[in-house]
Amino acid sequence: MKKNTAIVIGSSIAGIFATNVLAPVYEEVIVIDRDRLPKEAKNRPGTPQSFHIHRLLPKGIEVMNRYFPGFIQEMIDQGAFHSSSFPGYIDNPFGSMEIPAAMEDAGASRALLESTLRRRVKKHRNVTWMEQVNVIGLTTTNGHQTITGVRGEDRLTRKELHITGDLVIDVSGISTKLPQWLSDLNLSPPTPEKLMTNIGYTTRYYSYPRKGDSPTYSDIISHGNSGEQVGSGLLSHQENGRAGIILYFAGGARYPSTDEEAFENEINELQSSKIAEISESFVPESAPRGYRIKECVRQHYECADVWPEGLLALGDAFCNFDPLFGQGISVAAMEAEVLDECLKVQTSHWTKHVFEQMQQRVIAPAWWTSGLSDLQWSGVHYVGDGELNDPTFAHNYLRHYLSYAFEEKENGNTKPIEGYLAMIGLLEPLTSVFNATTALKLAERSDEFAGYKTKDETWEHVISTALPT
Repeated sequence: MKKNTAIVIGSSIAGIFATNVLAPVYEEVIVIDRDRLPKEAKNRPGTPQSFHIHRLLPKGIEVMNRYFPGFIQEMIDQGAFHSSSFPGYIDNPFGSMEIPAAMEDAGASRALLESTLRRRVKKHRNVTWMEQVNVIGLTTTNGHQTITGVRGEDRLTRKELHITGDLVIDVSGISTKLPQWLSDLNLSPPTPEKLMTNIGYTTRYYSYPRKGDSPTYSDIISHGNSGEQVGSGLLSHQENGRAGIILYFAGGARYPSTDEEAFENEINELQSSKIAEISESFVPESAPRGYRIKECVRQHYECADVWPEGLLALGDAFCNFDPLFGQGISVAAMEAEVLDECLKVQTSHWTKHVFEQMQQRVIAPAWWTSGLSDLQWSGVHYVGDGELNDPTFAHNYLRHYLSYAFEEKENGNTKPIEGYLAMIGLLEPLTSVFNATTALKLAERSDEFAGYKTKDETWEHVISTALPT
């Protein structure tokens, strides 16, 4: 027997994922968005970051293939770059390597990905799309025990709307108003964790000089060197013979320039010369455009003393990440997968159960790995009482691990570096890299690292104190 009505606030990619798993379970799903949704692949005002390069992590592709089989080929048929036909390339201070394509993938703009997936979800006949509506608050039962719907406002007529539902999911992104809506109900959400990142990145798009030119690599990633204030860079290919270059700094000391000449000069300052070499003949198609993010926020709604049953948050409205690592879309897909599983079970305090499952299985490892990288930049600091409070051991572990992994790669053994890439691609757990067996190898190579363990301790204990619980 189907449940009554679910409301999804936001029709971004995270909203599409949520709607797709709700539609088979609820009699009606209402999707509310402040924009008029484009019928074609086009950027829209409600997603200002959509101009910039978006990437899918391997785990995200795996999950999305399960819910949207054939979506990669569908994008390729629309002109997307068949990126799995070429190896990737990664360069960081410890070494560089080509990365063979591990699965079918395509390089596409955020707009093309979003329109492809939305077209699929629109095939659900029980989904209603309410466009150009602002959500301005929540409605609950007396005592705020249970959600009853949302209050909205038609952006054209300014008419107030009352939309009832048994489940409300906020997927409105980084600009979520959920903390304010809770405050309006005299509810206080738990204190979130924050990474004060002061991220700045700038993107410019290019076309190939000659039609049919074949790229050497699918993506090129040049990791920065925070100690020397060398920024990071990414070259990625998209649909219709277009490539994008994104330059990145964190910490606020400097930002990539939006001046055309300065931007091109900064490409030459990257750790790796690959991006500059390959893009030398590219023809600029757009001016460089910047984007700034002051902080990354991880909410802990599962810890609330009072929380309306039937109110969830997903995607950036629950936890937003440093975009450089490409985690956002993939994490949203994984959260929707967790939601799908939880919809099949009945538990007391079901909403809290969903939040806990998303935190433990999805958010915790992604937040920790990207946070470790961000905290290497001068000017980035952590606010909270989680595992990122003191990342010293984890930073040193990764430094020794990457040195070991690239040394092994030079000797013909690529398994350690492949394990690291699988971990940051969310395919493998943190323990695939952070484990006692590997720690012992690192200790044998370095007296400095060996000093992290006292005589009476085990490496299992030392590592467990650093990993997310």
